[in-house]
Amino acid sequence: MSHQYIVRSAFLQNVAQIEELYKSKQSQHFGEKRSPPLTQLFYEYQNHRLAVYEQEDDTKMVAYCEFCIYPNIAVLSNHFWLTWLNARFCLEKPLTVINTIFFNFAIHHEQHPNVFKQVIYEVFYRELRVFFILIAKPPTYGDGEYKLIESLGRTYYPKDFKVTANTPCPSIIIIEREKIMPILSFRKALPEDNDDIVNIIDFEEPQLRENYGDFYIAELLMGTNGRLGTSKLIVAEVTNEATEEVSNTGLMWLTDSLDMELLLKNFNFERLDNLVRCTPGAPHTVVSFQVECVEPRRYTALYTEIGIDKLKIQGGFGDGSSSVCIVSNAAGEPDAYPQHEYCLVPVPAVVHLPDSLRHMIKYCMRVNHRPSSSTSEEIFVCHRSTLFGKLNLIKLEEIDMPEIRKILGQDGRGSNLGDENTIRSPETLNRESKRDELIDEIFNDVLNNFETELIAWTFFCGQTNIPRVDCTIIGFVILRPFTDYEYVNKQCFLPPNEYHLHHYRGEIIMLKVHPFFQMWSDEIFRAVGVKSGYRELYYLNHFMGVSFPNDLISNMMPIEPLRQKRNWYTGSDPSWGFRRPSKTVNFPIINLSRDRLYVYCHNLLASKYLGPHKSLVILGFTDTCRALLRRLIFGWNTKDFSYVKKHNCLPSVDITVIVQYGIVEAAYDCQFDCRYCDHNRNCYISRFNCGPYVRDTTHRMDLRQYVHFVMGTVEYIDREQQVIGLDNNCKIKYNTLLLMVDSKYGFKEMDAAEMPYNYAQINMRLDKIILYHKLQEMSGDKFPSRQILVYGNNLAVYECINFLLKHGCLPKHIICVQPHRIVLPDASNNPTVDLGLDSILEEMIKDLNIKFYSSCNFVEFTYYKNEFFIEKAKFARFPTGDTFEISCDLFINFNENYLRANTEKVLRNCGIEITEDRHIWVDENYCTNDPNIYAAGKYVTIKTEPNYQYIHTADEEMADKLITILKLKRDETDEPFERRFSKPCYFTALVPCSYKVVKVTVPKRYVIGHLTNEYNEKLTTYEDGDFCRVSLSYTGMITEITCVTKNIWKKYYFIEYFCGKHESLLNNLRNRWKLGLITNFLTYFEQPWTEIFMHHCFDDLQMENRKVLMPLLKKISPAQALNNARLRERHQEAYQPLLEANVVNFLRRYRADFINQFALPEDSGWPFF
Repeated sequence: MSHQYIVRSAFLQNVAQIEELYKSKQSQHFGEKRSPPLTQLFYEYQNHRLAVYEQEDDTKMVAYCEFCIYPNIAVLSNHFWLTWLNARFCLEKPLTVINTIFFNFAIHHEQHPNVFKQVIYEVFYRELRVFFILIAKPPTYGDGEYKLIESLGRTYYPKDFKVTANTPCPSIIIIEREKIMPILSFRKALPEDNDDIVNIIDFEEPQLRENYGDFYIAELLMGTNGRLGTSKLIVAEVTNEATEEVSNTGLMWLTDSLDMELLLKNFNFERLDNLVRCTPGAPHTVVSFQVECVEPRRYTALYTEIGIDKLKIQGGFGDGSSSVCIVSNAAGEPDAYPQHEYCLVPVPAVVHLPDSLRHMIKYCMRVNHRPSSSTSEEIFVCHRSTLFGKLNLIKLEEIDMPEIRKILGQDGRGSNLGDENTIRSPETLNRESKRDELIDEIFNDVLNNFETELIAWTFFCGQTNIPRVDCTIIGFVILRPFTDYEYVNKQCFLPPNEYHLHHYRGEIIMLKVHPFFQMWSDEIFRAVGVKSGYRELYYLNHFMGVSFPNDLISNMMPIEPLRQKRNWYTGSDPSWGFRRPSKTVNFPIINLSRDRLYVYCHNLLASKYLGPHKSLVILGFTDTCRALLRRLIFGWNTKDFSYVKKHNCLPSVDITVIVQYGIVEAAYDCQFDCRYCDHNRNCYISRFNCGPYVRDTTHRMDLRQYVHFVMGTVEYIDREQQVIGLDNNCKIKYNTLLLMVDSKYGFKEMDAAEMPYNYAQINMRLDKIILYHKLQEMSGDKFPSRQILVYGNNLAVYECINFLLKHGCLPKHIICVQPHRIVLPDASNNPTVDLGLDSILEEMIKDLNIKFYSSCNFVEFTYYKNEFFIEKAKFARFPTGDTFEISCDLFINFNENYLRANTEKVLRNCGIEITEDRHIWVDENYCTNDPNIYAAGKYVTIKTEPNYQYIHTADEEMADKLITILKLKRDETDEPFERRFSKPCYFTALVPCSYKVVKVTVPKRYVIGHLTNEYNEKLTTYEDGDFCRVSLSYTGMITEITCVTKNIWKKYYFIEYFCGKHESLLNNLRNRWKLGLITNFLTYFEQPWTEIFMHHCFDDLQMENRKVLMPLLKKISPAQALNNARLRERHQEAYQPLLEANVVNFLRRYRADFINQFALPEDSGWPFF
């Protein structure tokens, strides 16, 4: 880069500087110049908008340039430019939509004529696959407009151009990478290069000089400090154009000495043919050894044991050597070994990666470890064709189908059959069969239907001037128009629909690309977009249904679900929310509002990895942990969509989560099929008690794509070395450790690894699946008189009883035992417990002839002889203390227990302070007595008891506070940090007799010196089987909303918007209820006017109103306002018009976002509006 200018990307905030450059009389330009104001400038698609600044003054813009993958020619279709060039011009250059970009517009200050070369350098540095920059020069142009840019390239004229004819005609200027970029050469390192090489290494690894001295490179090359052997040390040189001096700019350390057997035993290279190459006619050696691999197994077998099969593989070693070389130190190309095809990059697992190595592995693919791997380092592999292969895409034809079938799978269709002994569930086989049929239907429609809406392209690797049959097919893509943006926008966090994009969105049906070329995803998506005429590409992954493959899903921007679910007032419309069907292909039906669906997008902009810069290790996978992971992954998703408008945003987080075996797999298991429930969506196994924010971390996104999960049980924590040791001998280094290991239910003395066979406690979805299979084992004639004992006294107990009744258990088989409950003044709001509903639910289960015991505390278990199997459970009555025993075949425990015994033991052994009631001591920053270890959840106790509720709070709000405390925010904001909690906490459960309970509470902002919940005012309604209770504090705030309804299929997430609001804000709710105007709170909260509270910018409106009210309220004391009615009226007359104006402006600004149209003053037609 030159020292004279700084080149940056230009964004919307630079419009003022660009306008100043446009208006300057000392500016020169080429291309179509718009007239200020430039409000619409950034609505137009450009690949790169570059702003150039002086290095001495980086606030003064001296040039602005625009680059796009198609020319700015109004009469030319965007995807037709290559055909136009070939028809009008005689070009010998191998131009494609991937290796070409157009320089469409530039404006610069006349005192800086040399900026273009700097800009060209920047584009070539950013676009490694671009070899040609084209400038389309129109027939009519002024003298000197293109003079500066012509000097950097070569001008081509049309075929019918004649020098003698003085007629204006268009021309093309081509700037080639190889002719303008500095020449980079490679050679073997020499001892005299020591100083340059050591200085380069010092930039990232200065400790090497400290350990080995100033001349360690020279000593290595001369053999005085070790020997290179077959290794090679290569240096890269670049020549300065001005001084013609040659300087070293990089180095590579490569070797082809590697242990192939060790590599193949530890890593799965099977899709790379085990890195071997067979040379016909040359002598070969066959080596056989055993490796371990994992095969898909039916989920019913996984809950008892995991099957690992041993397979044999054979590798042929041609001429006694492999076809790989290894990069031992820095990044580089494998040209030093022309006989090899692969380049391997070993990456240590616990070392901070240098930036050069990070850039290197972007062009490599990661190789998976085998189950029996004995090494912790990672291996990345790069093929020669990845760097040197020429990419192109051509319309799919019938001749390509044999190769397409091979790409799709071993059976030539969509499924990979694998080993014949592989067990698949009937549901999986059914989905695979449907997918294969649809794939045949799709290709038949593409090839034989001339009126199809589908567009299909084939990716080739090869020169454009060679026959098609001689090129190698590396993938394909099938698309169709995407017209369901409105439905997706109502469920996901997306920008409002823009009319100019309505017909320029495409849906990717299927996309396959060879792994060697997946790192060129941006170039592939751009080429597909320009050839198909799309500006945005979307992909829908139906997690629970039939989905087609997309190999570039990790390179697409994940779309975040709405953080709070709105009520869309759809009523009984049966067609609302479904994906548009096709007239020619029977695509699977997807309900975009209810189904488990992952949505991805690529906006054809440059990809950028976004995320916190700090690393974090988390212990546990609780609801709060899931909320925190979601916040960190989508930290770039802001209300103004500023990052989405600039980049194709890709999450990048350095987070390791340590979790027990099977918990993450069970959370994302889509193969479970309940034999009792027609719809798994409302089955106990698939339901969540938490709110939608946490639920969507498994239903509408996959955290496993971005977070590193490590399975195992923690055995120790070494605080001095900052190392966590697991039972599988894995050691994890941490800088910051966050403990989120709280459980929901269990006994204090019982270790998780010491549970009896017929014992269950429901903390995760894995526990539910195991309980389901235990019930299946007990069904039928095996246990004709089985007794299932449910112990606990919260709403989860009744939900479990409902599950038992609907899954093969009769009331006579169930026994419910509730421990003694100490009723104290309720100083906090807990959504999981409701004393008012308990008495009703108790009567309901008694009416079902279920045995019920109250105030009976658990004492101990009695086991069968020689079997770890519960025979009886012993209880003690309160207050008499009399004991009795109950025989049980299955014991289900819902006794609240927030810290497991084995976790407590580990924490106590490492010195973490724990209270007598087994809670972790933390300060107000949730930091333990170790400054590097934090803890959050229901099992923490703040030492200086704060005057606010911090337990039973919203998981997403807790996550926000942790991000601020741990300094994990990507962008620092000026927003004040508040320790008090205010967001509602959501709980839902299905209880017996087909009722659904929904309870939403807000944490108490003040506890000490304030009234308990017994003094709250309760407002209740009952109509058509819907019971609803609203609790008002003495200040009029809604602190709790509880609903019991028969409508179990309807989602009541929108109730969250009203909990925590003042009753007067909800249209004087209290007075209307007292007057009998509200007969059902559920229908009242669904009235059209309530939609304003569900808008994602409603909080901004409240902040505007707060700014209006605060100056007025500071002038008077609360006592004056309370006792002086005239003063209150006078102030109300002053601020009420301002508040009304804020509301009207808010409705006017976001009117298009509402389903129910609000009336505005201008709708009356009066002229003064």
